[in-house]
Amino acid sequence: MTEQSAIAQEKLVIRPGAGPARDVLVTVLLRGGMDALYTLPPVADPDYARHRAAFDASATNPRNPLKLDEFFSLHANFEPLAEIYRRGHMAVVHACGPRQGLLSHFDAMRLLEQASEAEGPKDGWLGRHLAMQPNPSHSPLRAIALGNTVPLVLRGVTGARALDSLEEMRIELPVDWKPGFMTALARLYGSGSNPLSAIGRGTLATLADLDRLSSEVGANAGPHWDTHSPLGRQLQLVAKLVRAEVGLEAAVLTQLGWDSHVSQAAQIDGPMRALAEALRVFVDELGDRIDRVTVVVISEFGRRVAPNGAGGTDHGRASAALVLGGNIQGGKVYSRWPGLSADALDRDGNLPVTTDFRDVLAEIIERRLGNAGIDRVFPGYQPNYLGFTA
Repeated sequence: MTEQSAIAQEKLVIRPGAGPARDVLVTVLLRGGMDALYTLPPVADPDYARHRAAFDASATNPRNPLKLDEFFSLHANFEPLAEIYRRGHMAVVHACGPRQGLLSHFDAMRLLEQASEAEGPKDGWLGRHLAMQPNPSHSPLRAIALGNTVPLVLRGVTGARALDSLEEMRIELPVDWKPGFMTALARLYGSGSNPLSAIGRGTLATLADLDRLSSEVGANAGPHWDTHSPLGRQLQLVAKLVRAEVGLEAAVLTQLGWDSHVSQAAQIDGPMRALAEALRVFVDELGDRIDRVTVVVISEFGRRVAPNGAGGTDHGRASAALVLGGNIQGGKVYSRWPGLSADALDRDGNLPVTTDFRDVLAEIIERRLGNAGIDRVFPGYQPNYLGFTA
């Protein structure tokens, strides 16, 4: 696999109402390196305008209604997120990322998914979390990746699967077989008290739910979903599964297109709009169920503070994370802001990481997912929480 092809995916994680009373976690990975100085600019930093003079700053004027507070603003292409932020259902964590300073997409994304500095781990932080659960769901949809492969972040938990559509979760039978065959399976598993019978009954119930749901997804998407956007289609499916309570605990999605070395505005304005609109519709679609969902959006690194000569930005250090949910202390930017002066940047001219990405993930896993074993999910790391969870 080439480095570029390894960069292109996005992730989500979820816990359904059918399981323990903990949140569904949705983790969206933005592959390529999101420029947080462009998407969530620190417009009141005295050095910001000087560094970014090559870019049109009109969309992030501090008097613009898209401002987040008196210091940070929201790019116009992220406007669909503004209402979620104002409702208090979205928090921004700025100057966030891996502290190790890896500037290779492959190495930095591997670190983001493993969240371990130890040599040789073959699992990911999400897989480790799910494997620790005392009463896991027996649903075949417990842990899914939206796409063609199960990513590293989900490895370590039994039964994780890649899923492109509901049609993949069906038993293929001749038409005249199906009624009798499914009845026979129900009888086979219906009276047993052993673990295999329980799993069989759960699987049959899930398949019945999926048959019902499949008619609601895709062509009958509804007027708000942009089904031309891969991320929109995937988040639509996730929303349906959350609402149907089919035993989903984890889902992972990937959005590509954030590697903006050349003509940055033309390169990432589309992904920005697609991400913001898909998240807005996802939150609206869930309604009150957003109280049982946490979404984290994160990238493997940020971009250089100074643009390059091609109208883009090269690989840098700190980026930003978005955290959305009904029980998030939102409407606020959480940041240990280092500043953009020459002595605040690293020797390569990068914004340094002041909040390790594991601080964000660990706070969600412990306080919203109820897992106190953070030392096993993030071995060798002691997180510092920011307090964005309710």
